[in-house]
Amino acid sequence: MDNYSGCLRYGAYWEWKRAPFHPHRSDELGISYEDQIGCREIYAAQSFRKMASSVREVSFSAQRFGASVHGDSTKTLSKMDFVVTVTPKPDLGTFFTSIETSFSPAYENHPNYYTKGFTIRPSKSAYDQDLFAGAKGIYDGGTVLWKGAVKYEMKIPKDPVQKYVRYDVLSANDDAVASIDVPVWVSGN
Repeated sequence: MDNYSGCLRYGAYWEWKRAPFHPHRSDELGISYEDQIGCREIYAAQSFRKMASSVREVSFSAQRFGASVHGDSTKTLSKMDFVVTVTPKPDLGTFFTSIETSFSPAYENHPNYYTKGFTIRPSKSAYDQDLFAGAKGIYDGGTVLWKGAVKYEMKIPKDPVQKYVRYDVLSANDDAVASIDVPVWVSGN
């Protein structure tokens, strides 16, 4: 099982790709299945699993690094801090999502640092899946220089199923330099 080229998920868009790795012997059955149907079909099969989930309080912080000018990371590498909260409001039948962002130089006292800001927006797949149906507020992101927030409220769906919305962070030249996944609940019907 040395140097097998199998399906892995990695990169800025977390897409399935074939790449070499050294699997464990216990993975042989999964690998033979993967060879038969291919990476894309494995992803599709995993994407359609539905598990009931109640909307619950979620709070986490995350940190990423990326250049505000893709190609000039020496001078524009920034630290990106995210604080994500999801607050259910059962009395209103809604849940509120907040993604607070702040950007700063990746290195303290960098003499040549500059930024042209970042754009934060949901990935194309979020719109393709119609994850924001009925959302109120600023769910589609925007351009941020130092601090910003994405805040929106959605109805708690019937038979909720938890999914994730990927928010891409784009450089000033529109290249994806980071991303963050945020929980969202959609109807399981």
